[in-house]
Amino acid sequence: MKKTILAATAASLMAFSAQADTVIHITGSTAFRSGTIAAIQNLMGGAANVKSAYSSTSGGSVSATNRAILQGSISTVPAAGVVTVKCSWSGSTGGIKTVVQNIAVTTWPSITNLTGAVGTPVAFTDATMSYTLDTGTFAGETSLADVTMEDTSQAATGFTTVALSETQVGVIPFEWVANNGSPSGLDNMTPLLAQAVLSGGAPLSQFTGSAADTTYVYAAGRNFDSGTRLSCLTETGIGAFGGVQHIIATISGTAGAAGSSITQIKLYPAETVLSQAFGIGQSGYSSGGTLADVLATPGSSTAATPAGADQLLFGAGWAVGYLGRSDAQRATKTSVIATNTAHRMKWNGLSIANGPFTSAGVPTSYNDNLITEGIYQLWEYENLAYRSSYGTTSPNGKSVADAIANRLITVDAAPAGLLLSTMNVSKAVEGGVITHL
Repeated sequence: MKKTILAATAASLMAFSAQADTVIHITGSTAFRSGTIAAIQNLMGGAANVKSAYSSTSGGSVSATNRAILQGSISTVPAAGVVTVKCSWSGSTGGIKTVVQNIAVTTWPSITNLTGAVGTPVAFTDATMSYTLDTGTFAGETSLADVTMEDTSQAATGFTTVALSETQVGVIPFEWVANNGSPSGLDNMTPLLAQAVLSGGAPLSQFTGSAADTTYVYAAGRNFDSGTRLSCLTETGIGAFGGVQHIIATISGTAGAAGSSITQIKLYPAETVLSQAFGIGQSGYSSGGTLADVLATPGSSTAATPAGADQLLFGAGWAVGYLGRSDAQRATKTSVIATNTAHRMKWNGLSIANGPFTSAGVPTSYNDNLITEGIYQLWEYENLAYRSSYGTTSPNGKSVADAIANRLITVDAAPAGLLLSTMNVSKAVEGGVITHL
């Protein structure tokens, strides 16, 4: 009888453990992923207490990659047991559509990638990382996203057939960055200059005031998946769905790596994103990290501009792009390319980053008061969102998501942006009038 009771107790404990363990799937904003990953790690007791793996194809760390998996315990959500967070960052607008329309995602990293010790992230490539669902561990796991991070509100994207539960978790500033090799005089962007560059290019003289500066400046930007694109196009006056002319670079070597160089620039190829067709020049890079690495790569001013429908009309030139705070650091770092001269630009004559800068591109300080008081307007609210039914289908998953939101609100929005509590101004819509609280 004693053996029977012990066996039954053990079986009961095993069943409880299996039921208690929780998996959560997060997609959305690449611009805010560093803050989100920091929140997850800190909820699990810090990075040293987390098992993790990531794809190095799109970034050199768990917080800078498009694919990552983290596992640990969250003391504030004990009912969740061992928590596994699978991340497949796609862009803010794409993440909203994915959750609203219940679109399957095929790139959720499997727990089989967690081969390293606790506190030691394991690096794979996109090709070597396993994306098999772990239904043996998480009964009923599907390929659907549970949570998305939004650089913009759902209403601004047009994907509104299912209303999401949105929680504002921080403020994300955006910055224009001039690429590696560009002159220091290319240092200020305004809405009208942005419109000129985004319409197919503008001469450097429009930025410097010198007639001798005849080299053209082109825009490298994001695709329709991106909330950064939606926000920056709105703030420039082009509008969320306005037409643009973005460039793409052909690179010898690996973008952003030592020894790499841009060998060709042309208009971005036509492609279909989120079931919408975009003509030549209308699309862009799928990740802020990828765009940052392109801007960190030298050679655009001497690159080839081959003839064809995608040819640049004014020859080789400089490139500028719009990025979130973390990606602006990535684009301007000198730790990999020591001669990198990519630099943050002012917006309407205002700089929010104060040098000197570390080799990782981190400034001595930020002039965040310009944002909190409404003087620097290139920012949006960051939201954490999920379907209202999430608490019904996975109460522990919802509790974990809410814990991440609360951690961002109170502490961890800072790596990617600003805490909500520091804001003395607000805006009702993207690109809207800023009013003081």
